Amino acid sequence: MSNILLLDEKTCTVSGDGMINLNLNLGRIKTQSVGKILNKNKNQLELDGFLMFDFDFSKDAMEIMAQDIFSAPGEEIFEYNKDYENNLSKLVGKDQKEDLMIDLEMNDAFEELPKSMNYTLSFTDLNLVWDKKNKAFVTKGNLGLGSIKNTQINGVLNGHILIEKGRNSDVLTIYLQTEFYDEYF
Repeated sequence: MSNILLLDEKTCTVSGDGMINLNLNLGRIKTQSVGKILNKNKNQLELDGFLMFDFDFSKDAMEIMAQDIFSAPGEEIFEYNKDYENNLSKLVGKDQKEDLMIDLEMNDAFEELPKSMNYTLSFTDLNLVWDKKNKAFVTKGNLGLGSIKNTQINGVLNGHILIEKGRNSDVLTIYLQTEFYDEYF
């Protein structure tokens, strides 16, 4: 599937769908984003989709965190809607997407996590909004966490992601809370 960018000449809105480069400079943190982006005007930018982060962290600590969150993934049910399917298709291709969606419908997990989604943290359902006043991307609403490394979560958690744009580098802050009120920051 291709990336799409549309400009509405009458309203001056810009929208896009596909792999999105948020121009982040997070040092050694590798990022990948895919989804829909909408820019209604100069001050209102939103991304709905996947946002994945890959960074070095203690393997043991990540496994403990993954198991803790897996056992308390949130009270809301994670939905594999059309937007999820489209974003997955852009990451793995249309043919592989069909097989993966069957896995999700039958087992609520992939038989094997696709390499293109194997990140330290893979958020697969979030709404990221540009906050002009604070020069930051902030999440709105709950976060759909797809996986932590190889552990598939597919849960909806309370939390926030804040990406502050700086002059020379950006700052990433992630806060997650399980349904049992365990917190990760």
